Amino acid sequence: MDCREIVDWPYFLPYRILYSRNVNNMFMAGRNVSVSHDASGTARVMRTCGIMGEVVGYAARFCIKYSCSPRQIYTDHLEEFLSFLRSIENKEVFKAGSTVT
Repeated sequence: MDCREIVDWPYFLPYRILYSRNVNNMFMAGRNVSVSHDASGTARVMRTCGIMGEVVGYAARFCIKYSCSPRQIYTDHLEEFLSFLRSIENKEVFKAGSTVT
C-alpha cells in the first residue's frame, strides 16, 4: 500500500516534536525534529523547516515571558500560544530588500 492512500492531506505536525523529551530546556527545529520515518520525508523539507524555526522562536519568547520550559508551553500555555500564532498568521512580514513604510 502506498502511504499516499492512507494520509489525509494536509496533516499537521504537533508542537511536541519541537522540544527534547529528556533535556529540559532544549528546542529542536529543522531536520533534527523527532518524527517517525513515515513523516520524515515531508516534515524535513526546507519551507517546513523554516516555519518550525519561526514557531520555536515564538515559543522561546513565551518561555522567557513565563519563565518556563518548552514542555510547559505545551502543558500550561498551549491555548494562549496557539491563539498568538493564529493572531499573526496572516500579517505581512518584512522581507529583505523591501522598504518599511
